[in-house]
Amino acid sequence: MEEPINQFDPPSISRKTQKGADAIRQRHALGMAINAVTKTPKGKCKYGLSSVPTFARNDGSSDSYTYDSRQFATAYTLKQLEKLIDQTIRYRAEMGPSHAIELSRIKDRRIRGRLQTKAARERWSVDRLQQEIRDMKLGA
Repeated sequence: MEEPINQFDPPSISRKTQKGADAIRQRHALGMAINAVTKTPKGKCKYGLSSVPTFARNDGSSDSYTYDSRQFATAYTLKQLEKLIDQTIRYRAEMGPSHAIELSRIKDRRIRGRLQTKAARERWSVDRLQQEIRDMKLGA
């Protein structure tokens, strides 16, 4: 069993893990920027989803990349984002934005949180995470 990590003594992490954590933060920030432009304070679409492709073109991203970023930022609060990044670093997982996007497709926050922890702890690939999500949906 792994020793708990002292939060005041951060573990040394690989460049790949740090790069993944940074990329997750950047992807969430992009989604937040999209939401700021496309949503009202009450969460309703201000300009409709048709504005997302325009945002994508202006940002130089694909439509799907932009939609996925928006979905990720909508599903994850800042507190949940920090927990995801903390788990990525704590377990030295090589999780990146693709993991976060797959997890953001799970609507139930408790189920998503449990799966996220397991994925980080066991250092799942994106393919493994997708398979676990498929299996979970088939079992429901």
